[in-house]
Amino acid sequence: MSLRYLHDLPAELAVSIVEFAAGHSALQLLLVSSTIHKAVLPVLYHTVHVTPANYGRLARCGPTERRYFAMWTRRVIAPTISPHQAIQLVGLFTSQQLESVHCTPSVHRAFAHDPLWRPRMLVAHGLHPLRDVCGPQAMPMPYGFTGTHLFVLTALLPVAASSTESAPDFTHLATSNVTHVVLQPWVPRPKAEDLVSCFARDLRALLAQCPNIERILVRLGNPALKRFCNAPLLKCALADLGREDARLFVDDGCTSADDLGYLGTRDGIWTL
Repeated sequence: MSLRYLHDLPAELAVSIVEFAAGHSALQLLLVSSTIHKAVLPVLYHTVHVTPANYGRLARCGPTERRYFAMWTRRVIAPTISPHQAIQLVGLFTSQQLESVHCTPSVHRAFAHDPLWRPRMLVAHGLHPLRDVCGPQAMPMPYGFTGTHLFVLTALLPVAASSTESAPDFTHLATSNVTHVVLQPWVPRPKAEDLVSCFARDLRALLAQCPNIERILVRLGNPALKRFCNAPLLKCALADLGREDARLFVDDGCTSADDLGYLGTRDGIWTL
């Protein structure tokens, strides 16, 4: 039997069509029929990209659209907005199924003024020293990260090696819900053995102070690329630390997907 109308399509096929559509084309499909409308709304609102250009429209959306965000949004991708812009969106993304947010730690703190803001995973964008991201000053209560998975997109090693041997304070992370951490370290200068040593020392303190953490994955890049030229040094330094603590794993970056926009807490990167 041939299909005469688009609304005769199975809902699964209609959803596939919407996933390939974009912008106004996808929105126009909502007008086809009530059946298509119900099937595609969760797809349209599943991942929300917030930018400096569209945050104002999102902040002004009406009660119906706010209800859609609350029901169906699973990922919020907002790496370029400011905390001031984020504060205007407080209360918009309140889904209990919110899987992940991609933003800077300061933007996360702005969103977290909403007590219902509970993403399970934070992908921290920007350059951040390990101490600043994971230490108590990074996400002070009551606006701290309450999820379980933390991905630091660019963990900045110290610009200068510390002259003290005092261990950094990671007690805030130790009392959090975080169980899995991924770090992508970046070293600001080549052949920086002193900085790599400081990073390893901080990482050792993090493992020692946080028994709640089940796994820390340090992702290294291709040493042929300039930004990853210290990867061999890091790999060597972290090998010893990995033998001391089985929770630490090192990944050369070749076996992991980089499509972070669709990374979830069940993806294999957390179990490498």
